Amino acid sequence: MDQKSNDQSAKGHGLSVGIAIGLAIGTGLGVAMDNIAIGVALGLGIGVAIGTSLDQKQKSSAPADSDSSDANATASGGEGHADRNK
Repeated sequence: MDQKSNDQSAKGHGLSVGIAIGLAIGTGLGVAMDNIAIGVALGLGIGVAIGTSLDQKQKSSAPADSDSSDANATASGGEGHADRNK
C-alpha cells in the first residue's frame, strides 16, 4: 500500500478509538447509575474528546509533507530544499 492511502486510512483512527473507549466507559457508568442512556451519552462525549486529542497528537507528531515544502521553497525563489523551511 502506498503512503498516501495509509495517511487517508489513519486520518480518523484516533477518533474511532476514542469513541470506542468513551462508549465502554459510559456504558459502565450507565450501569452503575442505573441509567444506561445517560451513561452512553456521557461516554460518547468523553470519547469524542479523547479521540480529538489523539488525532491532534498524531497530527502534531506526523512529519511534514516534503513535496509541499519543496513547492513552497521553489515558489519563493529558493532552491527547493525542505530544510530551508525549518
